[in-house]
Amino acid sequence: MADWGYIRKVLEQGNVAYCSIKPRYPGSWYEDVLNISQNTGLTVDRIKELNPDVFGAAFPQNDREYTLLVLNSGGDSGGEVPGPGTNPPEEGEWGNFVFDISNNQCPLPSGSYYISQHYGSGGHGGTDMACPNGTSVMAVQDGTVYTVQNWDGVTTSGNMSWGNMIVIQHIDNTGATYYSLYAHNSALQVAVGQQVTKGEQIALSGNSGNVSGSGGGYHLHLEVWSGGYGTGYRVNPENYVPM
Repeated sequence: MADWGYIRKVLEQGNVAYCSIKPRYPGSWYEDVLNISQNTGLTVDRIKELNPDVFGAAFPQNDREYTLLVLNSGGDSGGEVPGPGTNPPEEGEWGNFVFDISNNQCPLPSGSYYISQHYGSGGHGGTDMACPNGTSVMAVQDGTVYTVQNWDGVTTSGNMSWGNMIVIQHIDNTGATYYSLYAHNSALQVAVGQQVTKGEQIALSGNSGNVSGSGGGYHLHLEVWSGGYGTGYRVNPENYVPM
């Protein structure tokens, strides 16, 4: 659901942190909030107290992909809770951008691709962008390389189905964490822990892993995760990345 190590660090500094939970039906949110409590040390009552609009009678159900919660480990429990960006950690710990469609960049050059499969089509967890082999793949936003997978050249099941794959972590100026995933590349050009900038070339497109389709199956599979990679949830890349 979240990068707990980062959130605990922010809370230890006495600053405000945020995390997100999926909207649930009334009365079924307790499991998510208990998980947050166990990972941050905040009590369930404290989390509810800080988010009265969320845990009131109008708790959102399925009208949004996520619900943002504010977390704060210090200060007077009464009074107004600062909004996003009003009490940030030390300079440089959060990005200077908002991770949304107006600020992010397309991962492929204009005119080099077409969308061959949309998010949600047949249960598809990302957006497929068909393009020639060796097309430049670029980071959609500033971030830190979180995962790099080198394909073994044979296996097309499990994680190896992604082939040569990169995951980048993005923490925007509200403290919200997103991850962008780039799969089926022919070559990778970054390493874990490397800082990348929006528009920087990180890979070359290809058909590694488990691919199919016309043109040799050459395409970029792009995913966006909110909260945590593998522990958060996928969101529609087309709502966050211009295509």
